[in-house]
Amino acid sequence: MILSLFIVAALVVLVAFFAADTRNSGELPPEKREMWEKAISNERSAVGRILLQVARPVSRSSIVAKESATPQWRTLKRKLAASGAFSADVEMFISVQVACTVIGLMTLAFTAASDSKNMLIGGLFFSFGIVAYPWNIVSKGAQRRTAQVLDNLPDFAELLQMPLAAGMGIPPALRFTAERLTGPVAEEVSRMLDVIRINPSEEAAAFVEAGERLGVPEARAFFTALLQSHTEGASVTANLARQAEMLRSASFQRKRADLKKLPIKLVLIIGMHFLPALFILVLLPTALSLGGM
Repeated sequence: MILSLFIVAALVVLVAFFAADTRNSGELPPEKREMWEKAISNERSAVGRILLQVARPVSRSSIVAKESATPQWRTLKRKLAASGAFSADVEMFISVQVACTVIGLMTLAFTAASDSKNMLIGGLFFSFGIVAYPWNIVSKGAQRRTAQVLDNLPDFAELLQMPLAAGMGIPPALRFTAERLTGPVAEEVSRMLDVIRINPSEEAAAFVEAGERLGVPEARAFFTALLQSHTEGASVTANLARQAEMLRSASFQRKRADLKKLPIKLVLIIGMHFLPALFILVLLPTALSLGGM
């Protein structure tokens, strides 16, 4: 009972603080509102849409919207960019995390006030799950997108050699390649070229940010090499051929390692699906017959 009262008091203080801070910070800018609306409309799960709706007012707080140059902030930004979750926006992720924490604490306070042990255990599991939900989405998205990037990058590097060998400059060659491929690498290259077209003075930053958004060291090295060749006017064809060969070799080694793990996974899957059926069909009648004797 004391624990539930303490949690409720902490929640009241937390909600009151964010409500006061939200009133002082005003409405969201139009670009932020559009980003939230797009994220809510693109969310596939009903739980995700509800959490985004609940977290949206929290994003108006100046605490959430405050930019930070700490290493933790930059690491989180890189992780979100690599996953593509929550529109790759740190403020949106923190808002959803705060909303999930409040919901988890409310559930924990409600179940702690009850006398049922089973209800308390269920509340603990639910609270832990809802608090870990945002980071779980980010981790799964990062793993999925990283695999896509590592698969797409060798193809992009190999196809990019054709327009460069034909005499195109690096930006036109990148545009030519991005228009003929799909996947996260082509999408980030198109985004990078749009940024350069709108603001040519941000050309160097656009190359660096494209590699950062893809979230793997191979992509960062790839775009850094392209930027150096572009700014220094050096020939990139030979260097690109070596990078493409290294990327293809690394991709082959990863797939080979995954194939080596496949028999173990198959054994586990077969065991999980067939052992219960085997027990019911063979061992259970034998046990019943022995019990009848």
